[in-house]
Amino acid sequence: MAIHDFSPHALTSSENYQQIEAAKLINLKMEIAQGIKDVKNGRVKKMDIHAIKQKARSLHK
Repeated sequence: MAIHDFSPHALTSSENYQQIEAAKLINLKMEIAQGIKDVKNGRVKKMDIHAIKQKARSLHK
């Protein structure tokens, strides 16, 4: 199938999809960069799942 066999709408949809995916990737990269920055600045700590569960259970009693 040659490129000219596709409808202009299909190409536009494909282009739109690619633009959306590119924007998502840019956003993900920004979020990762922010997370790395937070770790470097000490704003992140290990989660204590056991303590979180205990607190949640105590709130529901």
